[in-house]
Amino acid sequence: MMQLFKYFKPKYSIILLIFYLIYRYYKRPKQIQRRRITINSSLLIWNASPNPKNPIIAFKEQGLVFLKRLVNAEIFLISKVDSTEQEQSIIKLLEPYSVNLLFCSTNEGIVHITRHLSPDLHFDSLMDNIVLLQPFIKQLVHYKELSRKDSKISLDDDGYTNVKKIKSLSDFNL
Repeated sequence: MMQLFKYFKPKYSIILLIFYLIYRYYKRPKQIQRRRITINSSLLIWNASPNPKNPIIAFKEQGLVFLKRLVNAEIFLISKVDSTEQEQSIIKLLEPYSVNLLFCSTNEGIVHITRHLSPDLHFDSLMDNIVLLQPFIKQLVHYKELSRKDSKISLDDDGYTNVKKIKSLSDFNL
């Protein structure tokens, strides 16, 4: 390639070099992008201890199985914590799994972090979070536990097209 440049004026050599570099850039193989998924950690884990000073963090019934199903995705687990002890327990529990952990102290923090990450898919159990994220996230999954009542807002009334409602984590397929 350099031999080609000696036949042109310096001004044209620079232009040819730029075109050559652009050609090389587009010719190289593209990296496969993994799907970015954010999950409210309350779907997968829970604190079995009533004492916030001594938390016992454990996986929910389907939590670990669901996390292993998402192995090919870039996972961000967003946890609402009240203390550093709780944060350390979550880190200790999820250390063997390749997830990115993010911590906040409010539900608004979960929404804020999720919007900044702009994932392809977000899982949440709080309908209030789903409603706030609906205009900004491509696909949302609302996991509604049967015994839980978190909001007066109903998905059936609003007809959101990018929100899927599931009753079990095993119901969802990527």
